[in-house]
Amino acid sequence: MLNALEIEKVHLVGHSLGALIGAAFCSGHPERLLSVVLANAAAGYANAGDVLRVRRRQERLGAMAKLGPAKLAEQRARVLLSPLAPDEVYEKVRAVQASLRPDGYAQAARMLHSSDIHEDAASISVPA
Repeated sequence: MLNALEIEKVHLVGHSLGALIGAAFCSGHPERLLSVVLANAAAGYANAGDVLRVRRRQERLGAMAKLGPAKLAEQRARVLLSPLAPDEVYEKVRAVQASLRPDGYAQAARMLHSSDIHEDAASISVPA
């Protein structure tokens, strides 16, 4: 995308799963970075051990297959927020989650369970 937009260097911000993706980008393309912010980072499960890693992936994929995006969103949206979050914030999170595509969700789950942010973050050489 950066190449297509002819953007040479960026200030990269990644949140949650985006932080995991951002750290991988930092590791693979340090010359493209001016700075990086990795906020509320998902660490990934690559080093969690096979049993836990496989179980967590299967739980996520199984829940999407069984419930579909809308019902999964009803179950998960509150878990992602503070108990003090207002109802309108919950509704926005639920609506975004309900619009997830199962194939994209599956791809993200596989990435989460095969990645480790610590390995990639260790190579960051720009202000972070």
